[in-house]
Amino acid sequence: MAQNKSLVENGRFDFGRLGKEGIGFDKGKYKVGITLAIPSVQKKEFVLKAGLEYENLKGKYVDRTGIGPTISYTEEFEV
Repeated sequence: MAQNKSLVENGRFDFGRLGKEGIGFDKGKYKVGITLAIPSVQKKEFVLKAGLEYENLKGKYVDRTGIGPTISYTEEFEV
């Protein structure tokens, strides 16, 4: 398991190198999950576009069933 934070700028993001002590992952199948932080910790510019409760964001990755909106994406890949 590995995790990191990243900012999205100009439509791109970079998490840097993940894995054991920065050397990558062993061969195998992995699942990656990307989750958007809650609105209160986002930059003002982003909240102005996305909305105070992400009301301007739509699509299959937006979940409004909990106590607040969440946006998450999961993908499986193999190394």
